[in-house]
Amino acid sequence: MGEKEVMGGGGAAVLRMPAAAMIVVGCLRWKSKAATSSFLLAEPPSAAPAPGRMDLGSVQRFIEQTRKDLQFLNDAVARAHGVDGSPIKDFDTTTLGEESSAGYFSTTSRIHIMHNEGARLPHSLIVKRAGGFNESFRSMAERAQVAEKEHKFYSLLLPRLSTEVASSLPRVYHSSPSSLLMEDLAPRADVADQEEGIDSAFAEKAVRLAAGLHAPFWGSPRMPDCVVPGADPSSWLSLIQAKSSEIYRARGFLGGCGDEADEAIGAYLHEHAGAIHRRATEEVPQTLIHADMRAGNLMRERGEGKGGCLLLDWQTFCAGPGLYDIASLLVCSMTVSARRLHCLDLLRLYQRRLGELGVDYAWDDLMLHFRLAILQQAFLINYAFEDVTAEDCPLLFTRARRRIIQAITDFNCLDLTFPKTEER
Repeated sequence: MGEKEVMGGGGAAVLRMPAAAMIVVGCLRWKSKAATSSFLLAEPPSAAPAPGRMDLGSVQRFIEQTRKDLQFLNDAVARAHGVDGSPIKDFDTTTLGEESSAGYFSTTSRIHIMHNEGARLPHSLIVKRAGGFNESFRSMAERAQVAEKEHKFYSLLLPRLSTEVASSLPRVYHSSPSSLLMEDLAPRADVADQEEGIDSAFAEKAVRLAAGLHAPFWGSPRMPDCVVPGADPSSWLSLIQAKSSEIYRARGFLGGCGDEADEAIGAYLHEHAGAIHRRATEEVPQTLIHADMRAGNLMRERGEGKGGCLLLDWQTFCAGPGLYDIASLLVCSMTVSARRLHCLDLLRLYQRRLGELGVDYAWDDLMLHFRLAILQQAFLINYAFEDVTAEDCPLLFTRARRRIIQAITDFNCLDLTFPKTEER
């Protein structure tokens, strides 16, 4: 058996030919994968080979990491499907990029796995890691600890959800504070269209799902310990209100991208920001909310007799008013014309479904709290405009802005009054 001398980081290394062949294979794998591989283990490697650099030590570490990841896939996925041995022979990853409309607080990749088990094993998975759409979103993701929150949701809260809600979530194979490995829903469902808006039939399914999430946790005594109260400074609702007020003081409303009517809304919103937030998180009935229940985080099942609503991305869940989720659906995720046609019927559906699940919600209270929730959505869109200009603003932001501003007008949200005692 022959030998070959190879230069390593500390000088020459003598390898037998099979080992040298492995290095060659590793080099080829590195060239094709190094730019996209997301590494599946909870702790990513500290010395993945950098593009343009192919020293022996880097390639050896890459090969070892790939071997560990392959074993991890077999342990986490194959075992979960009852397949013994090591049926997964190889994998590759690609970033979702623009396909991921929910990637504002994460970096999301698709893992393609190679095996000969047919339908017994999935052929693709999704892995999520910390990330962000821009620096503002990355900073907020760290402050809100969104990756850790999603880990807590799947490890602590998921077992406490109703069957109706739990069956509407992707299967999760591995969860840690730094990564999430889960089912790829793309083979059986399509992401709802955030920009073009959802139709009333799909909105009905989403409203029913929201009521099923909210009802079991209605009222603080039923809230699990891992659910942060909405009034807590670390909750998503508090962070968004505080950040929006900070941005308003520095740049005005919508980063100067709005018109005179927008600025009038911004002035009212931030004159009463503290009171709006306190009323919504202390006086309105509190429950477990998703807190980002927009179309981009929903998927519609395909197939005859299907069409069910699937719900993703639990990075911002907290306690809050259930109508915050409903406003995300009916205001931010429907066109203005569709919302005007169907909103009241969908709110009646929410009220009726809550009643069926044991929650009595008076109509007048529900409508008042819905108006508050619309104002809370305005905090969110003002934050979204922090690091964008009129030229580079995503279509999602501009359409959400128009929908929220129009809803504030349609529902006379600026007529809400707040006693001076609330403006502390």
